[in-house]
Amino acid sequence: MAPLALLRVARPPFFLRRRFSISFYSTAPFVLPSLERGDVFLYIHFCGFPNRSAESALESLPEERRPVVFEDCVHALFTRGTGRLGDFVLYSFRKFLPVPDGGLLLSREPLDDILSPPLERFISFKTAGLLSGSRRLLEEGEDALDADKEARDPSVMGALLLDRLPWTHIPEARRRNYAFLAKRLRLPPLDDDTVPLGAPLRIFAGKAELERRLRASGFEPPLSWDAPPRRSLGRSRQARRFAVRRTDGGAGACAARRRMRQVEIMTQHIFQRTEKKQGV
Repeated sequence: MAPLALLRVARPPFFLRRRFSISFYSTAPFVLPSLERGDVFLYIHFCGFPNRSAESALESLPEERRPVVFEDCVHALFTRGTGRLGDFVLYSFRKFLPVPDGGLLLSREPLDDILSPPLERFISFKTAGLLSGSRRLLEEGEDALDADKEARDPSVMGALLLDRLPWTHIPEARRRNYAFLAKRLRLPPLDDDTVPLGAPLRIFAGKAELERRLRASGFEPPLSWDAPPRRSLGRSRQARRFAVRRTDGGAGACAARRRMRQVEIMTQHIFQRTEKKQGV
C-alpha cells in the first residue's frame, strides 16, 4: 500500500514486476486500505511534514493485522518524531546536506551488510552538475542512479564531507526560511517538530513556467516531478501541479525576496491570462 498521488507519478511497474498487488491510500481525507499481516505498507513524510494521519491509523491496528511497514523519511531527516513505526526506515543525507551521495537504512531485522562499490558515474555527473550549475548533468546523474539496482557504499568524498561538514544550524535555518515564505504565500505555519525539505505548492497552471523562471534566477527546486511520458491525463495531473520551493541555506532573506518576486510576477501572469479567457 502506498500514497496514491506519489506512486501515480512514480514507477509502479517496479513493484508489479515483482508480483506485488498495489493498493493506494488517500490523503484528503486519509483512508487506510484494508491491511493484513504479511502486507507491506509504505508511507512518506512528504517534504518533511510528518504524516500523523498514517501513523495514527497504523497505531490503531490490532497486532494481528499489523503489516510490514516501510517508513520513508527521505524528506524528514531533521523532523522530530518520525522514524518510529517503520520496520524499515529510509533517510537521505543529500537531500539536506551538501554531499553528493549517502543515505541510511534502519531495520528491525538483521541486514546483509555487504555493499557494492560507489556508483562513480552518478558521483561524476552529480559533482560536475553542482560545480557547473548544469541541469543536464544533474539529470544524467539522477538517471544513472535510478537505473542502478545495487546497495552501495557511499563515495569517499561523500563520507568525508558527511563526517566534517557542520549541520547543527540547518534545522532552524530551514524553519526560518519556510516562515519567511509562508508569510508571503499564505502557507500554514509549521508545528514545532517539522523541518521542511521545501515549501510544497499545488498550482493549477503555469508550473513549468514558474520553475523555468526560478532556474533562470539561479534557484533549482529541491523536487520537480515532470509528468511521465505516455501516461493518461489522470496519471500525469499530480506531477504537473506540484512545485516545491527551497528552504535550504540558499533561501536566505535576500535570495528568498528574489524568488518571491518571481512567484508574484508568475501569479500575476496566470491571473491575467485567466481573466482574459473569462472575459473579465
